Amino acid sequence: MKQISISVPEKILDFYDKLVELKLYPSRNEAMRYGLKDFVAKESAFISSLDNNIDKLHILHKKYVEFTEKLQNTETYISTGNFING
Repeated sequence: MKQISISVPEKILDFYDKLVELKLYPSRNEAMRYGLKDFVAKESAFISSLDNNIDKLHILHKKYVEFTEKLQNTETYISTGNFING
């Protein structure tokens, strides 16, 4: 396990100390590790959902581009009058 150093507001440290005082966690470090694990789990799920949505967005964008190209070709076809002679 790696050790890191961070600065946090005193109110947050007081909160963690209260968790330890209530014997909900054996130490401030353990409570913070639990909080970080929970944070990482939630953020990982959020990022995964973003990845899925980005993939869907890329597919939709591709379909949009294809549609606008077809629409532009249709407009060109109609404006030249080719549909009458064709």
